[in-house]
Amino acid sequence: MLTTVATDGVAQSAATTSPAWRDEWKPLARTLSELLESDYEIVSILAPSPQVRWYFLRKPGSFVKCTEQAMLRDLPPLPANVPPPPGATASQPERPSAPPKAGSTIECAELTRTAARRGS
Repeated sequence: MLTTVATDGVAQSAATTSPAWRDEWKPLARTLSELLESDYEIVSILAPSPQVRWYFLRKPGSFVKCTEQAMLRDLPPLPANVPPPPGATASQPERPSAPPKAGSTIECAELTRTAARRGS
């Protein structure tokens, strides 16, 4: 019984206390290359999907996350060798198509700590 009361007291205390600081990611106008040239070091690389990579960088007093988003550009048209519907004749011979072009964008943001707003 005493454990339950203590647990409830802790839960109520935690619910009424809000943190004095809030962490936010603020966009940076610098590239990943510029950050690496200015003494940032990569501490971790995560790939949550085949199209996304997160690069975590740091230097004393600063922590940055860069997000790389990969994408395909100039997708080729559907293959010309798709069989025609029943009763129709093929109108075009098969022609080779160029492979799609790959590209990526990288956006970086710095972790900042700001004072949390107090609720009214």
